Amino acid sequence: QRNEKGSFVNISSIAAERMFPGRSTYTATKAAVCAYTKIMAVELSPKGIRVNAISPSHMKTPMTFPTVPGNENLVPKLLERTPLHKIAELDDVANAIIFLLSDKSNMITGHVLPVEGGYFCT
Repeated sequence: QRNEKGSFVNISSIAAERMFPGRSTYTATKAAVCAYTKIMAVELSPKGIRVNAISPSHMKTPMTFPTVPGNENLVPKLLERTPLHKIAELDDVANAIIFLLSDKSNMITGHVLPVEGGYFCT
């Protein structure tokens, strides 16, 4: 048996904790990712493997940009509700993943890290 350490980072969503009508399947699957992260952290820790997840908020994608028909008012509402007054970008999520994969987070396992600019505070 090898004696190696490692780290996994799963991708969940704020939808796992905040309910968005009409998104029941998405919400349920993202909540399952959070539960899976925790049980895998317990099961893999004896092997030196850490398991965490990130939970991004709305991201700058075609789904959230105001150019998408029907979503013209979404971005201003998100900015108003987010204390940092910005929408997450790919680099924000990538930096969180890099941190959780690094040795700088070697005492973190079984957690879901929100990457949401304070959205949960409101």
